[in-house]
Amino acid sequence: KNVEFLKLLELVDPIQLCPDCLIIRTPRSRHCNTCNVCVERFDHHCPWINNCVGINNHRYFFLFLLFLVSTLISVFTCSLVGYLDQKSYSTIDQAKLFYKLLPESVGELDEHIYRVASIFIMTTTGFFLMPVCFLFYIQIKNFCLNRTTNERFSRKKPYTKKSSKEVEERAESTGSSLLSANT
Repeated sequence: KNVEFLKLLELVDPIQLCPDCLIIRTPRSRHCNTCNVCVERFDHHCPWINNCVGINNHRYFFLFLLFLVSTLISVFTCSLVGYLDQKSYSTIDQAKLFYKLLPESVGELDEHIYRVASIFIMTTTGFFLMPVCFLFYIQIKNFCLNRTTNERFSRKKPYTKKSSKEVEERAESTGSSLLSANT
């Protein structure tokens, strides 16, 4: 296996080879040290989904963020409306379904507990809303610029598509037919 890799080093630009996976990488792929695999159009490794975000799941990650932001905004808004709406306190007694979810020892909710619960929910939701909105903004900006998070925040030269003439010249200079397909 090492002999094959050494032969590839002679044929292909060493920057394109992944020493861990022993494969030829495309220009926008990167090796994830957490997953220990090369990921095509690597964006980042996300601890929330315990996976790398790349070409195969980037749209799902974007939708995940969209629905997460929508949920957080709706929970915050509903809590704020409930906190500010004075008429909602009289409807607490009518929420029999909610009482069934609570342990019997809690008893009836009063106005003070309702206000404290609303403030707690708004604080917790607001705490998560800020960083999730920032991450969503970064992903939207990356989408508009056709770049990945890894490309935007790395110190390397930004990715630019090469012309077919450059690809052919490179393939001829290395003698590799692997590069002539796609680079």
